[in-house]
Amino acid sequence: MVSPKHINALISLLDDPDAEVYGAVSEALIQNGVGILPELETAWETSALELVQNRLENIIFAIQFNDSARMLQTWLDDGARSLLYGVFIVAKSYFPELDFDTIENKVKIMCHRIWLELNDGRSALETVQTINRFIYGEYGYRIPQQLSPDSHFINCALQSKKVSPPMLSLLYAIVAQTLNLPIYPVKLPKHIILAYMNKQADAQAPNAIYFYINPAHRGMAFSRLEVENALRHEGSNERCSLQPCSNAESVRMLLRSLVFNFERTNHPQHASRYKQLMAQIDQHLANKERE
Repeated sequence: MVSPKHINALISLLDDPDAEVYGAVSEALIQNGVGILPELETAWETSALELVQNRLENIIFAIQFNDSARMLQTWLDDGARSLLYGVFIVAKSYFPELDFDTIENKVKIMCHRIWLELNDGRSALETVQTINRFIYGEYGYRIPQQLSPDSHFINCALQSKKVSPPMLSLLYAIVAQTLNLPIYPVKLPKHIILAYMNKQADAQAPNAIYFYINPAHRGMAFSRLEVENALRHEGSNERCSLQPCSNAESVRMLLRSLVFNFERTNHPQHASRYKQLMAQIDQHLANKERE
């Protein structure tokens, strides 16, 4: 383990105007990982130089982001079982103090209120109508006219109720699955919709999916034919199975939209980092295909 004396010696070089020196020092600090964050944060608090503070902020963010990349890899290696946890990792990469239990409890509270209105006698369509009444009515989730990167992070979504289309679809799926309902994300070329599955049917059977749900259209239900017609209307040439996709693919769609919004708002450094997370998922999916 690197000694605090060595770390402080590296920190003392952050005021060097030479970009090459800064690059080497920055890389050396980043490689030490989260264990040196207390020293970096103390240095940021005590430094009187704006240049040093800015450089420390960049290094701290890079270390925290790398830790999120490690969490993402662990999630993928463990089978990417929890969609909520995958979405949480994306948010934690930008809000490093974020706590999973806090997010999970907020989702559970929302789900409990919906659960009180559900019963076994409701049809699949009636169940979705109940969920819609809470998500769009009581809770007021909506897609803002002007999307921001924040609208892709679940903590911001839960607080502001202003949600990007992919985040809204994934939040809807998370709520449904927490309620033990067979509703799963379906990847389209430009969107994520949801499929309400028939638990009693084989996954590939013609009756495996009761209907599709479009959270971006206030949870409206659509048939397979209507989805196919909508894709043709969009001019999409990409073939879609219209089958549920994996949690890893779902999170990748969220990241793709996030990258686009960071690029649109002129934050290329953030966009580049989230492309790295996308690349991790791409590698994971490629490995799964080869198995």
